[in-house]
This record gives sequence, structure tokens and C-alpha cells, in this order.
Amino acid sequence: MVKFLYRRIHQSKWLEPFDEEDGETDVGASSLGVLLRHPDGRYTAEPLLLNNDLARSVERLGAAVAFTMSSEITRSLLHQITPFQTELSLDPRGFSLPIVNSVKDLGSARKDRYVCLCRNEKFVLVWGDSAEGILAHGIDVETKLLGLVRISLSHSIHGTAVDSARRSGARISPTRA
Repeated sequence: MVKFLYRRIHQSKWLEPFDEEDGETDVGASSLGVLLRHPDGRYTAEPLLLNNDLARSVERLGAAVAFTMSSEITRSLLHQITPFQTELSLDPRGFSLPIVNSVKDLGSARKDRYVCLCRNEKFVLVWGDSAEGILAHGIDVETKLLGLVRISLSHSIHGTAVDSARRSGARISPTRA
């Protein structure tokens, strides 16, 4: 089952290593993968040599299944957050994405969210209570993150256009819906 989940998650482009600005791939790529708890309580990982800190953190969460999400969307989020930010509001109903510095700090994250942005490792950890529901949960998380990235890009593009227009002396009138 863990290999099946890994393949599906990989096909969804959620296991993309974070490329640094200089074109180098981050060495944290060994932190990208899937963990699945067996009925006897032990975990299986794919890839097998997954980061120990990640495995210990997932075990502390008591998650039945977890995977790391590293994609273009998560890269955009990482560029948007401030150094001391601890959460990011994802929708108007109050759902927020907890932010921790490292997977080692996951004990301070809200466990009921089943998702957390890990700043140092440069991924979003997604976890759940069942292997059967984790892919749907991943799609839901990705959709919420995409909405946030779009809103942020829209504001920054609009803000840039307004700033440029103001610098050129153009009169700006508010848009009406």
C-alpha cells in the first residue's frame, strides 16, 4: 500500500525537490516521501531511507498515514511567508495552515488540522487517519493552497500595476464589482 500511495503522490507532482535560486536541488530531498503505520504500530516508508526526524514526528502525531507535499504551490507559499509567521489563513471559514520551523517542532502544531508547513524542510506535511482518504485530503489541501497562492499573486500583480501607474502620474479609480 505504501508503494501505491507513493506512486500516486509522485504522479500528482507533490514530491518535487525544492530547487534553490542558484539551480541546486535542496539536500532535504530525502525528507520527501510517504509513511504508513501498520496494525502493529510500526511504520513503513517510501522511499525506505526517509529522514529519521520526519519519521519520529509522524509517529509522535500518531498519524496512520502521512506524506510530504513539495510542489510549485508550496514553493510559492514559502516565498510569501515571513520568518516568524506561525500560521497562514487558507479560507474565510477560519481554516489555517500551521507553520513550524522544523518537523522536530510538530508537537506545537495543531494536530486537528492534519496539515502543517515545515519551513526548514521546505514542505507541507499532510497526514490522516486512513490510507484510503489521504489522497483526497491531499487534493483538498492542494486546492486550498492554490487558492491562497492565486489570491496573493492577484494582490501583488494588482499592487504592482497600481504602484507603476501611480509612479507614472496616472489617476487610479477604484474598481467596482
